[in-house]
Amino acid sequence: MKYEEALLISEGNKLNRLEKYHSKNGYIIVSAQRGENSEEENNKNKNILKKELGRTGFSFREVKGYYKEFNMKEPSLEKSFIVYAGDKEKSKELYNFAIRCCKIFGQDSVLVAKPNENPQYFAKDGKQLDWSTFTNTIYGEEAKKQMAYTSFNKISHNLDKYKKLNKQLKKENTFSFVQ
Repeated sequence: MKYEEALLISEGNKLNRLEKYHSKNGYIIVSAQRGENSEEENNKNKNILKKELGRTGFSFREVKGYYKEFNMKEPSLEKSFIVYAGDKEKSKELYNFAIRCCKIFGQDSVLVAKPNENPQYFAKDGKQLDWSTFTNTIYGEEAKKQMAYTSFNKISHNLDKYKKLNKQLKKENTFSFVQ
């Protein structure tokens, strides 16, 4: 098997890895952006969050988060981050970071997947939202029909190096959690 073929297979399994591997230790999906903010303000907040993430030592990946407020017809794009605890001992620290970000950036809620638990939304006061325990993950176009969903490219680095694979690797993975 060629290296490029192996890369394509491994990059295509990112959603499965997120769900299976990172669920053991926990992860969050967090944003510093708001639909009602200006693009300039959103970019400033995203950069502040990204800098803060770099200081925490947690591994993270930039993603596109879509969230449809109750009064909106279409979801707004919020550049977001999936942040991985790395090990169970750091999951409480990651949860506290998520709640702190929720407060700082004026978010209504943040998605938290505690170790070996289903993902849930938590409000900025740290309380779980009643409606928010998710038991299933859906993908692709079905995910885009949900109130919130996340997308990311299969690969975000060295695209020039793998020009032959670009069309396949630039496709987005989209997922959402449902009850």
